[in-house]
Amino acid sequence: MTGDPTKSSPFSDGLAWTDVKSDLKSGGRWPMKRMNEAELRAFLVGQTLFAFEPETFRNVAKVTYGADGTCSAVFADETRDSGRFGISGDVYWTRYSRFRQGETHRFFLVTVADDIAQAFHGDGRRAFLQSPHAKLDRSLLEFFTVSRKQ
Repeated sequence: MTGDPTKSSPFSDGLAWTDVKSDLKSGGRWPMKRMNEAELRAFLVGQTLFAFEPETFRNVAKVTYGADGTCSAVFADETRDSGRFGISGDVYWTRYSRFRQGETHRFFLVTVADDIAQAFHGDGRRAFLQSPHAKLDRSLLEFFTVSRKQ
């Protein structure tokens, strides 16, 4: 899916960046905020984060973002890949050798809770949840499930 994230682009779970953005402006139920460059650097650079499917919280990868701009991933099936990443403003990019066909992809992060961020592709599509914790609290999953259905 491509498009402008300022226009409605519903996902399979009913959550679009425009929904979150609109809710943020109105002071609604989402405890989220798009990370600025300093927050993005603090969250990613030199960190090892776990990536989770946003609907199921299934752990799909463990990703290390090196201070030297390298990144490496170990996926749930134990396959490995490495590549590069960078940050420009409030957006970061990754390019792995094989993952995502070795293409460069851009993302922004939205703070969901302490130590948890929801990644969005540059076009507004939802990507993985990221956290330094190997498991996420089930009550957070219930919050998202209830909030999205309201």
